[in-house]
Amino acid sequence: MLSIDAGPSTARPRTPLIHGIMAVILVGLLSTMALPAEADQPASSPAAGEVGTSSWTPGLSPFYSATERVWRGQDGPQRRSLLEACPLSYLCLATGEGNGRHTVYWLRECPERSIWNFIDAGAVVNHQTGGAVAGFRYQSHSLYWALGPNNVIHSIDWKPVWYVDPC
Repeated sequence: MLSIDAGPSTARPRTPLIHGIMAVILVGLLSTMALPAEADQPASSPAAGEVGTSSWTPGLSPFYSATERVWRGQDGPQRRSLLEACPLSYLCLATGEGNGRHTVYWLRECPERSIWNFIDAGAVVNHQTGGAVAGFRYQSHSLYWALGPNNVIHSIDWKPVWYVDPC
């Protein structure tokens, strides 16, 4: 604000100060938003025929590393081999990583699992014993699909699935 009085107590205009503060705030906000975006960018563009690096990492929790396995970055034939080799007493899951690669899980423990970044089409094999039925659940926990043990690879649409109940 500018005072009309020209005396010694004349107020100075605050506009430059306000603009300076706004600029600092804006730069701070933009720099925090730019860092994650830069981190997600591939270092270079893939050459013709190569798969790009833009992808996501599927996950699930809890994961019991003492009795369960996960393979990341598998190509199509590796994915199929891991599903076909699903061990007795296991529920095996496969999901894409968005870059032509796949993550495959071999799950043995029964607690319900939360899943994330399981996007679009995938595959499952229930090679459990004792008639254990695997449940695939919506966000509401209601049942989307139940799969009995038959050691056959089945396709699954992961979009509506938020939880996996192995047994």
